[in-house]
Amino acid sequence: MEKLSRKDQAIQTEQKIIQATLQLLEIKSFQKLQIKDICVQADVSIGSFYHYFDNKQGIIVKILDLYSEQFVKNINENTLSYSQEKIIFIFLEFCYIAEQLGPDLILEIFIHNIIAHDNFLLSQDKNLYKEICKCIKELQIQDLLLVQESEQKITNTLIVFFRGFLYEWGLCRNTYSLVDEISAQLNRYLPLFIKSK
Repeated sequence: MEKLSRKDQAIQTEQKIIQATLQLLEIKSFQKLQIKDICVQADVSIGSFYHYFDNKQGIIVKILDLYSEQFVKNINENTLSYSQEKIIFIFLEFCYIAEQLGPDLILEIFIHNIIAHDNFLLSQDKNLYKEICKCIKELQIQDLLLVQESEQKITNTLIVFFRGFLYEWGLCRNTYSLVDEISAQLNRYLPLFIKSK
């Protein structure tokens, strides 16, 4: 059997921790989940856990990254032209992920963002940001925007708008459809930025 490189071992250990967390979340709430439970399930030491994650919330961000792979695949398979509908589609794909993770885990991401000063949704290397920015850039090229700002500035504004509704949905504990709410709100808000065809 071929010995794994240190890099491959590190990836494998991190994946074991993430998978153990996902398994435990099927039977426990995130708040009741303890790091020692995760370590036992993953068969790793607590020291190993802290080598890969600063805290429990850091795992949730990694889980969201895993879901983002499907997010990008769904967007790439979509044939909508760059338009208001495309932007709404991108945000709704993210909403589907949020609804799968559930409101408690979404709130844990916000907690992690505050503790770690990690502005996850506005991070330019994350898929949501990249996809919205790409769409805005294309709309600028087509002269379909009503505002004369950079694609980064417009992307930031749209994501901050979206983030508020995502946070509120988490606080309301999934008492309404995030997808329906975001769709309705974006249909009201985006015409401030995008010309109608």
